[in-house]
Amino acid sequence: MKALNIEALKALYSSIILSVTEHKNEQNGILIRFHAEFFFVQGLRLIARDYRFDDGSRKYSFHLQDDAHNLVFRYDNEAHWHDIPTFPHHKHLPNDLVTPSSEPRLEQILLEIEPLVTNNEKKH
Repeated sequence: MKALNIEALKALYSSIILSVTEHKNEQNGILIRFHAEFFFVQGLRLIARDYRFDDGSRKYSFHLQDDAHNLVFRYDNEAHWHDIPTFPHHKHLPNDLVTPSSEPRLEQILLEIEPLVTNNEKKH
């Protein structure tokens, strides 16, 4: 995994990404430190954190919220929800619903967000 090319992602998703604020995007060998906020049309905001440590482990959270700060979804691998079959990987949804999930990458999250934004645009 390399440090993310935010400019390439912005170009690829230019129809939905308004702006990106990078807080950290560093790579040193296998160590990765990434924290950014993506602002989308329709007021959606993704807070993305993805860290890879020298032992190869990974800690991530991809938190999508609407313009009123309500949860749309969040993927993370916090070691709770032991009863989820994909433990520690899981997805939070509104109304405190937690579901199994694979270990996502930012590109997959953006693909999931794209129809949410374009479907909302068609309704307005």
